[in-house]
Amino acid sequence: MLNELGVEHTAPEWVGSEYRAHVSERDGVRLELGTEYISQVIYLIEVKVPGHDHQRFVRHKFSLR
Repeated sequence: MLNELGVEHTAPEWVGSEYRAHVSERDGVRLELGTEYISQVIYLIEVKVPGHDHQRFVRHKFSLR
């Protein structure tokens, strides 16, 4: 879907078959290693890297219900 939009990938090692799902750390949330969790939503987040301020913008929210 992102390729169709002409997105410039700044970390191609995470694109296509190289992509690995991950969970971002959140204050007050602790996920124990080896425990199964089922997500209710997935977010598509754009990270602006120039200047290394790591600004993040939620571009889309996908509900899994």
